[in-house]
Amino acid sequence: YEAEAVLTQRDGDAVGPAAIRAALEPLVAAKMRIEMKVVKVKRAGDVAVLYNDWSGTVTGPDGQPVHLSGKAMEIVRR
Repeated sequence: YEAEAVLTQRDGDAVGPAAIRAALEPLVAAKMRIEMKVVKVKRAGDVAVLYNDWSGTVTGPDGQPVHLSGKAMEIVRR
């Protein structure tokens, strides 16, 4: 991630690589496998916006699988 990258989640923003890593750590610790399907790309020069549908499964506190899904948008630079 770039130095001032922002990850926006329901409970607030994480700014910068260290904060983004900390925000994603629970998913990594839960060994969540995330599948992302890019549904649209809008490009302008070396910058693009990627629209994604994502889904994944983690083990809940009761040991049962919990399926999560949503939509995401990423701004990327070549």
